[in-house]
Amino acid sequence: MTPPVEVPIGIPPIEPGAAIDPRRFVFEPARPHCAECVGGRDSGVALFSEAAVDEPARVLSQPAPVFPAVLKAAGVGGRVVVQFVVDTVGAVEPGSMSFAETSHPAFESSARTAIEHSRFTPARIRGQAVRQLMRQSIRFEIRP
Repeated sequence: MTPPVEVPIGIPPIEPGAAIDPRRFVFEPARPHCAECVGGRDSGVALFSEAAVDEPARVLSQPAPVFPAVLKAAGVGGRVVVQFVVDTVGAVEPGSMSFAETSHPAFESSARTAIEHSRFTPARIRGQAVRQLMRQSIRFEIRP
């Protein structure tokens, strides 16, 4: 194959048409679709990122995480970033929770309990409730 002799100058013509809406791209989980996945609720139903929905899921109620006594006594604060799926009725899908970041493993149990007992408004696209992948940061701060 021979290289081109002339270097193109300028921008190629753009075809008119409908604009692409990047919010409509769907996040697909990196696991097989099956009736047994994610507590039996992942049967091929689409999973959306926050950027892909018209109305993202929002916290309605969430218990305060319990600061692990050992870490509190030692004066150790920290942070946990939890990733999970909120289903179409506003509940956290069982088995969908993972920890993206954690400053100390002892904080994970408390964060897990707080998230599992939380209630959310479901995400919506064109008024229809959809599953949404959420990411939440929980801080454990030592206060004087």
